[in-house]
Formats: sequence, C-alpha cells, structure tokens
Amino acid sequence: MRPSLLVILLLTLLFTPVGVRFQSDGRSDSYPAQEIEEPMNLERVYGKNLAYEIVSVVSYSGYRNYVQEFTENGSRWVLDALTALEGANMEARNYLLNKMSELSDGRMETEVVGNHHNVIGKIPGYLPGNNPAIVIAGHYDSFYTSMGANEGASGIAVLLELMEPLSSYEWPLDIYFVALNARYAQWGPFGSDEVARYFFNEEIEVLALYSVEALLVENPYAPSDERVFMVYLDMGQSNYHMSQYWADLGKVMSKNYGNNWIKPEPSYNLSVYGSPWYDHNYFFNRGFMNIIVPFESGYSYDDAYKTNDDTWVNPNYRYPLGAEITRAIGASIAYTMFREYGVPTHHESFIEIYYGGEEIYYIPITTPTNINVTSRWFGGTTSFTLLDPSDNVIAFQDYDHPSAWEFTDVFSEPVIQKGIYTLVIDSTGITNIGYELHYSYDSDIDGNDVLDSEEYWLDTALFHQDSDNDSISDADEIILGTDVNSVDSDSDTMPDSYEIKQGFDPRDPADGTADADGDSLSNAEEYYLGLNPWRSDSDFDKLPDDWEIEYGLDPLVMNADQDPDNDGKTNLDEFLDGTDPLFAEVETIEVPWFVLPFVAIVSLIVVVSWVMNRESGIME
Repeated sequence: MRPSLLVILLLTLLFTPVGVRFQSDGRSDSYPAQEIEEPMNLERVYGKNLAYEIVSVVSYSGYRNYVQEFTENGSRWVLDALTALEGANMEARNYLLNKMSELSDGRMETEVVGNHHNVIGKIPGYLPGNNPAIVIAGHYDSFYTSMGANEGASGIAVLLELMEPLSSYEWPLDIYFVALNARYAQWGPFGSDEVARYFFNEEIEVLALYSVEALLVENPYAPSDERVFMVYLDMGQSNYHMSQYWADLGKVMSKNYGNNWIKPEPSYNLSVYGSPWYDHNYFFNRGFMNIIVPFESGYSYDDAYKTNDDTWVNPNYRYPLGAEITRAIGASIAYTMFREYGVPTHHESFIEIYYGGEEIYYIPITTPTNINVTSRWFGGTTSFTLLDPSDNVIAFQDYDHPSAWEFTDVFSEPVIQKGIYTLVIDSTGITNIGYELHYSYDSDIDGNDVLDSEEYWLDTALFHQDSDNDSISDADEIILGTDVNSVDSDSDTMPDSYEIKQGFDPRDPADGTADADGDSLSNAEEYYLGLNPWRSDSDFDKLPDDWEIEYGLDPLVMNADQDPDNDGKTNLDEFLDGTDPLFAEVETIEVPWFVLPFVAIVSLIVVVSWVMNRESGIME
C-alpha cells in the first residue's frame, strides 16, 4: 500500500465528527407561530359593562384642547341663516363634520339639518327596528363678538371627547351627537327648534337627551360633590324614570367611576332654567321629556358669560369640571347599553380598604326590587350598611371575622322608593382588607312596569327561536351579528357555535386560516381534526400536534411512551432526537475523542504490518 493511502485513512479517522449518529432521516422541523390578524369587526356590546373603558380615555387635557381648538375658529355668531354660510360659523361647521368622520374612523353618519345648518352625527346601533336613542347636544355658535369657550365650546368639547371612545364599539342603540346652531341669531334661537322638529318628524324615540350648557365655572362655596349640576325636571316618583333617573345616574357614574363632583339638581332650583335661550325648552315643546341639562354650579359667579372674556384662557375656568361631565355621560351610556336579557343589573368590584377606612357605592333604583349584596373579604373584620335616598339606614351587617374562601350573602334588602341608595363598606379592624364585591338589582328605566331583565330592545320571542338550528338563538345571532340562517356566518368552515366557544369571531373569516397556538395547523384544521386550537399539544403527551400528524400518529391519544418501529426508542425520544418514529435507525457507538488517536495508531500498525507481510511473502 502506498504511503499516500495510509495518510488519507489516518486523516479520515482523526477528523470524523465525534458522537454523530448515522441515520436515515435527521429532520428536526420547527413551525414558527403565525401572526393572528386583528378582527375586522368591532366588539358588540351586550352583557358587558364598558363604563370604565369609556371613562379611562376621557382626559382633562383632551377636553381642554378641544375647547381651545374649537374656539380658534373665532367668534361663530350669525345674524341669520344666510350669514351661517360664511366666515367662522361655516368653518366651525366644517371642522365638526371633519372631526365626526375622523374621530369615528368613518363610522358616523352625518347630516346637516334645518335652514340654520345644525350638524347631526349618528353612531348607528346594531339592533334592527325602531329603537330608542341616546342624544348628546350642544350649540356651536357663540354670542356676538364672544369666542364662546364656556358658553358653547364647553358643550361641543363633550361631544368631541366622546366620539372616539364611543365609536370604538358597536352599541345596541343609536347614539346621536348634535351640534345646534343659530342660538343667538336675530329673533333666535332657531337650531334647537329645527332639530327637535327633525327628531319629531323622524319619529326618533329619545331614551335620554343630554342638552349640555356652560360647564366651567363652579360655585366656590359649594361642597366638593356639588361642583357641577345635572339638572332635571322633577315629575315625581311615578315619572322618576323620565328625567331625574338620568341625572341620578350621572351622579352614580361620577361617584363610581369619577371624582364625585356632580349634583342632581331639580329645575325649580335654577332660576335660568326656563329661559327661552336654552335649547332644552324646544325639545320639551316637541314632547321630549327625558332631558338632562348639565350646567355649571357657579352660573351666578360667571362674569364672562356671553362677553369677550369668554375665551379658553380665562383663569376662572375649571376644565376638569367639563371632563367630569363628559365621563359621567359616557359612563351612563355604557352602563345603560350593557343590559342583558334575563339578567338583572349587576356590578362587581375588587377593592382594598385601609384599616379604619370605607368605600361607598351609589345604586340607582327605578322600580321596587331587592338589592342583593354578596362579598368575600380577606384580612379582618368589616361591616356593610345600606342607606335609602333619604340617608336612612335600612340594612346593616357587622362581621367579626374574615370570609376569605366562600361568598357571604350580606343582605337581600327589599326597596320601594326610587332614587339613589348608598352602600357603605367599612374596614372595622386594624388591618387592610381586600374585597370581592357583587351587588345586583332589577330596574325599569323606561317606566313601563316591565323589568328590564324581562325585556330587551328586541322581540323576546327571538331569544327562544333558532332558525338555523345551530344552538344559537335568533336574538343572540342578531346581537352577535351572525346570520340567523347559516351555521357558518363567515364561511370559514368553522361553525358559529364552535367559534363562540373557542373565543373566535364568527363574523371574521380570517380566523379560519389563523393559527392561534402557533403549531402550523390553522384554526379550521384544528376544528376539522378535533384538536385544541389554543394548545400545540392537544393530548398533553409532550408531542406537538403537527409532529404527530406528520408521522401518522394520533394527536388525541397519549402515545409518547409507545415505540411503533421497535427500535428501542419511544416516540418522545424520537421527537427529541429529531428521528422518524416509524423507521428503525441503526444504533451507533459513540467513541470518546481521546480513543481516536489510539485507534488510528493501531489501525496504522495493522495496515503497515499487513503491507510488510504481503511484500515479504512476494519476495520469498
């Protein structure tokens, strides 16, 4: 043998990779998680209280900036309808129309109504039929030469600040944003009468109408919870639902979600309430009674009202007051719209009360009902007190022990009087206490003597009808936005009922091709195979679903310890090693690195000896 061959053999032995298993198939595939597309449809509101979500995006600075921005259009005073077609009034109107489109992401339907060019925007509700609507109104013109920052723009800023958050969801009922014009035109007002006539002629039923007036001056001597008013027309207990309830609800929202600055104020306590200049009067004249007038508590101290000092930089203006009214109105809308058929109004809260402290909740009652309170608490002793609208104690429970694991039925108190009830929770021990609190009650916000839990803004027979036999009632299909005549509304091969159960959107076909668990199997494939679309290992056997399917194993059977190719390696070993569980690999012996030189030397000696013996034999 030539020396060159010996060198090649030696080098081959020395540089063979250590520990490599020679096998037929060394695949180790990985499947990166796919990005799930955002659903195309907005969340439909039903049975979910979004008051906090709406309140949390309303800011003092945002509200103030809208007042500033809007008044930069200049004095928006008009003499008559003709002069509204030019100048600052026209620019303000165009600004509003652009903002309605921009802030609603194009969802808002807009219309200019009446000879004096009132602007109406509507976020359409998803329920079919003629249902009641909620209206927020303010006027966008200003007094002669005035910038109208407080008397005008403060109300418009409420509309603008609520447009974006309210447009981020689909609500069951229509929400109208109304900017009235020509309040101070010659022989006016005109806009409020034109819009009231429009609503009347269109037969729009108004569930609640917020006619926003000046907001930014407070009574410096008023208590902290009376900084701004929700003015209502007092029509007694029998008609409590028509106006007072909505003012009380604003108070409740201000306490439960805001700063507790709002006072419900009966109209007879406000001398200017009946003035013909105020827009709400024209709605009253057209038969709309469910009107609430947010109004500043410091009207008698407002020396800039309808003057040239009514500018956004006026040092006497308190913009947090406007933001508080905005939050209360937005929260009231969300609280009203989360109504659910068959379920009483309910509230849940997770709170911590420092020792010796208390937490207060306001509860608006519109009909005879029971106020049910349950809770569990951690850390010490506590008491619960329920007061009626006259602040009389009607229920009290004192506990000398914690109730950490099981809920305690604190009380179920029957109540008859309509108004705001107060629930007070006290930490009576020497430690901080954490609570999980639930309370519920029935309501009748339209005063028709039918509990809200027993009716909806739909024919209740639809809740017991299922046209496509997919286990989802026709009413629920309408609420969800799915097709009452199709088991697969978005045609993504996954039934609506399955998508709802799995948390997918039955209106969005994109989630059929999406991959929720990132295992390279689409959601639709997981449905077809009976797998869990949210787990890459449906049977918890440590073998990914896609790997089991690739090799013909059953991803719904725990087969990690099986050895179908009888090579002494379990399926789990094969997965971890990246080998084929259905092909028996040849076992190889791993040689430690320090043995290789000796093997090479011995091999060389053997080869050299063989060569020398062979040459010696030839010579002989």
